[in-house]
Amino acid sequence: MDAVSVYVHIPFCRSKCGFCDCLSVPITDNETASRFTDKLINEIELWAALPKIERMPVSVVYLGGGTPNSLPDNCFERIVLELKKAFNIGADTQISVECTAGFLNYDGLSFLKSLGVSRISIGVQTLEEPLRFKLGRKLNTDAVPDRIQKSKDAGFVTCADIIYGLPDQTIDGYIQTVEQLIAAGIDGLSTYRFNLL
Repeated sequence: MDAVSVYVHIPFCRSKCGFCDCLSVPITDNETASRFTDKLINEIELWAALPKIERMPVSVVYLGGGTPNSLPDNCFERIVLELKKAFNIGADTQISVECTAGFLNYDGLSFLKSLGVSRISIGVQTLEEPLRFKLGRKLNTDAVPDRIQKSKDAGFVTCADIIYGLPDQTIDGYIQTVEQLIAAGIDGLSTYRFNLL
C-alpha cells in the first residue's frame, strides 16, 4: 500500500510577522487554543474514519502554520497523540514541526523529542541585521547557530527557511546568511521569494 503524508495547519503564532502571507493569527488565550484543539481532533477522527485511511502507512506528518508549538504544550501534545492514534504512524514516520529559533531551548527540544518529533524547520528568514529585527525575529543573529547546534545535538533533522527579495536586503547579506547556516550544519534549506500583496 502506498504511503501518504499528513499535513496539519495550526494557524497560531505569538505575533503576526509582516512578511508572512500564511493563514495565521496571534494566539491570545488558552480558551481559544483549547477550542481549536478540540475541533482539530474531531477533524482528525473524521479523516481517520474514511475507508482504508487508517491502514495506509504514513511517511511524513508535517505540522505547519503559523508556529504550531505556540499552542500551549498540553494542546500541542493532544494533537500529536491523536494523530498517532488515528493514523498508521510508525517508528519510521518523520514527524516535522515548523518553529522559530526562540523555541529551541532545552525544555522546548526535550518536549518535542518526548512526542516523537524528528525534524524541525526553523523560520530563520535572514541573519542580516538590522533587517532580522525589522522582520520581528526576536533572537539575535549570533544565537541562531547555537540553537541549530542544540537541535542537531538533540538528534533532530534541522532545516531552515529563508527569504530573498526583502526590502533593504543586500545580496551580500543574503549570501552571508546562506553561508552562516551551512557553517552551522543545517541539514536542509528552503528559500522563499518575498512577495508584495
